[in-house]
Amino acid sequence: MPRNVSVRAVEFASFILADPYKGVSEASLRLTASLEAAARSVSAALTEYSALPEDPRVREVAVQLMRASIVQELEKVAGTRFSLRVEPDPDWGCVYVITLQANAREALKANLKLQEKYPGIPIVVEWTGETDVTEEELTELLAEILAKGGLRAKAPPGFDAVKAVRESRGG
Repeated sequence: MPRNVSVRAVEFASFILADPYKGVSEASLRLTASLEAAARSVSAALTEYSALPEDPRVREVAVQLMRASIVQELEKVAGTRFSLRVEPDPDWGCVYVITLQANAREALKANLKLQEKYPGIPIVVEWTGETDVTEEELTELLAEILAKGGLRAKAPPGFDAVKAVRESRGG
């Protein structure tokens, strides 16, 4: 990760933490003016979550900055109501979980657009409407989302792929 990316993220977080009342209002003005640029400077650091400084306050600011950027992008691409929560994960760092009031196809297309914009950031989109895609379409869309996001499937500890394949084939 380029050093200047993490330095800018830390400087931004430190600015907010230095004086929470003044920092938040000034930071919100900066975010409004250049949220996308600020999010890009944090995006690389978040893809290497462990590379962020140990100070949990700095990590939290970086995560919330990315959350705000994703919300702004969702307002452009989703065209429907949504909710967004951030869930910590031991393998992925932070996972941004979005619930869209939409059918599967629309939700998966939004997920694809988000992964294109934020490669390396784990974003999961759930839908509340109908599952209007076949299993084959779902598989293809999920593979495309993973590829665009630069994400790779991770097996849990102790997972035996050979055993799983044998069981799925009935043997």
